[in-house]
Amino acid sequence: VLKTGGMFGGEFGLRTVATHTEFGGYQVAAAVAKVPNVAIDIGPRTVDFYAGRDRQFVELATAYDAAGVENVSVNTDAVSHDRADQLAMQGAVAARFGLGDAKALKAVTLSPARALGIDDRVGSLEVGKDADLVAKAGSLLDLSIPVDLVVVRGEIAYRREGWTP
Repeated sequence: VLKTGGMFGGEFGLRTVATHTEFGGYQVAAAVAKVPNVAIDIGPRTVDFYAGRDRQFVELATAYDAAGVENVSVNTDAVSHDRADQLAMQGAVAARFGLGDAKALKAVTLSPARALGIDDRVGSLEVGKDADLVAKAGSLLDLSIPVDLVVVRGEIAYRREGWTP
């Protein structure tokens, strides 16, 4: 099935999103990388702590990326706005355990937008796109650095007390 792109990606040329790809799914990442129109969405668990006989753990987004899968994103299963911090944590875990800041940030912004087919409107900062913005004095994925400013729909939604641009 993976060799031909499966019924959806190969035969019909449809975009395919494999979501919640954990528990060993990364072991076929090299085959997935050869399939057109496939996006991998990992989570809510992003680390496999039981990989291999030597009990080494595998950061799943990193494993898919290393195998050549071009569109990798992470999810949280957090279904309400009060758990939005979980997405940053998933990205931070991916960054810390091998994916790096730039790719991990893409995994929580542009990659999921591409998987959903809405990257023409959201997912990156470009003229003409809708964008909410978070500003920090350092990596957005460094959870020890406080958020300085949040802009939603062009309006300041939060400004850290004492922060000046």
